[in-house]
Amino acid sequence: MQQSPNTVVFDVGNVLFRWKPEEFYLDILKDETRLRWYMEHVHTPEWNRDLDLGVAWDKTFDARVAEFPEWEEPLRAYQTRWFDTMRDIIEPNITLLKQLKSKDIPVYAITNFHDWTFRTTQKQHYDFLNLFDGEIVSGEENLVKPDPAIFELFFSRFSLKPEDCIFIDDNADNIATARNLGMHVVHFIEPMDVAAELGKLGLNI
Repeated sequence: MQQSPNTVVFDVGNVLFRWKPEEFYLDILKDETRLRWYMEHVHTPEWNRDLDLGVAWDKTFDARVAEFPEWEEPLRAYQTRWFDTMRDIIEPNITLLKQLKSKDIPVYAITNFHDWTFRTTQKQHYDFLNLFDGEIVSGEENLVKPDPAIFELFFSRFSLKPEDCIFIDDNADNIATARNLGMHVVHFIEPMDVAAELGKLGLNI
């Protein structure tokens, strides 16, 4: 008989809090057309991936400003006010995290996050990020989801088996990698009841 999963692994952004850089930038740029150009050419997915890989924070912004001097205002705003992109917490999932912890169910995180901004957020802003039994932060490991290597590192570091873990993420590519590696998965889309999804997978809270 197959054993039910006994460990829950959270993504962080857009699972425990909403990460909304477009809203942040729109407050500054005041124009949807300019915002679209900016997100397509300046704050691109590729550059954001570099941030998640843990590049030197101030140096990468200096380089971006040198490349796009006409966009210095929004770039410097993000450099210094990055926490303002975290618009609000997703309360039901925070409650769930606390419930799991109170019942001694192991809870972990695998997150794409710059190392300095994650540790600052953990220490100064969101106490619930200290509830994990362990976390893998992309910027500390120079690996990002959906690369299978970041998941393999997670299994190795915490001596966990994929089949024992339920992985919760909002990104379909990350979910696909986790599933392919043998994890149970919950593809989170608000207002999903994650506790109910965990129950369907055999983890009752």
